[in-house]
Amino acid sequence: MTASAHHISGTDRYFANLLQHLPDFGIAVPGMLIGEPRSLPALPQSVVSFANEGESRLRRWRGGRRAFRELVRGADLIVSHGQAHAFPVLDLMGALPLVVQFHGPWYLEARAYRLSPLTVLARRIQEASVYRRTCRFITLSDAFASILVSVYGISETLIRTIPGGVDATFFAIAETRDQARAHLDLPLDRPLLLTTRRFDATKGMDVLMEAMTIVRRRYPDVLLAVTDGGIRLLDVARIVAERGLAGNVRFCGHVDDASLARLYRAADVSVVPSLALEGFGLSVLESLASGTPAVVSDAGGLPEVVRGLDAGLVVRAGDAAALADRLVRALSGEVPSAARCQRYARDFDWPVVAGRVAEVYREAVAAR
Repeated sequence: MTASAHHISGTDRYFANLLQHLPDFGIAVPGMLIGEPRSLPALPQSVVSFANEGESRLRRWRGGRRAFRELVRGADLIVSHGQAHAFPVLDLMGALPLVVQFHGPWYLEARAYRLSPLTVLARRIQEASVYRRTCRFITLSDAFASILVSVYGISETLIRTIPGGVDATFFAIAETRDQARAHLDLPLDRPLLLTTRRFDATKGMDVLMEAMTIVRRRYPDVLLAVTDGGIRLLDVARIVAERGLAGNVRFCGHVDDASLARLYRAADVSVVPSLALEGFGLSVLESLASGTPAVVSDAGGLPEVVRGLDAGLVVRAGDAAALADRLVRALSGEVPSAARCQRYARDFDWPVVAGRVAEVYREAVAAR
């Protein structure tokens, strides 16, 4: 298996948790990634680094090929969690079946982030080469399965949709909301919203800040806690200042897993305002597992995460007024209870999800 650990994203967390649970289903998984393997929680010792963070693409390709030659010996199956990592080793795969975990349309993301036309073209060529070699695709949502069919021309017979997983026990911490807030030095007497976002162009932070100006009219002391960040941190901070939201937004930066679980528990509501290319939304499951309801946009696979809980938690992507209205109603109590959220999240517990993924691997091997 291959993945990247250059930052702790939802995909990274998915990769780490999946590898942790697959051995319970009789699947031994050596793996390779970029960066320090121990930067991801609970990775097995069989996962090795094939390149350091920040190295050139050529060095990554060379390192990937060296590591792959060692790991592939005696393997029954190859699984890729990144098209960029599978492309340089296609000629080394031999007759082994390849399963691609489709976490997103790589070349469409490049277009959305306004990368150069040459980069967009290179990504599309690499994707096409990898997908021609792939015998099974796993997606986290029907929305991304549809992209595989409509954009890449993949047959539906090769696609298996399996939702993302969550460590339901880890996020169901025993602390009360007030205890979690006290531990994090958050106010006990203010309505608290939480968003755990990279500030990429598709994540909807601009829309959320516009919605916050509306929410503040009903709840003047509302506080939005924001974790993570990214290259657009200064842009978002500028918007906060321009909208006079300095007293209503707190940037928490990157937080460790224990603090993240407390943040979910501390919040009244979490919010995921993505505009596009959202494959699933693992942060939504984490929030629900903590007992905190999540308001989400209708971008990509986000509605699929909450539709079995409460379809009313979904708002139209990019509509700041609709988002603000739903957040106000959520803060007024129009949300599922904490106990109901946690019961729902247990259906996505990792032992359940990993077992379904293991079945696809066995299916791919049997179809050789």
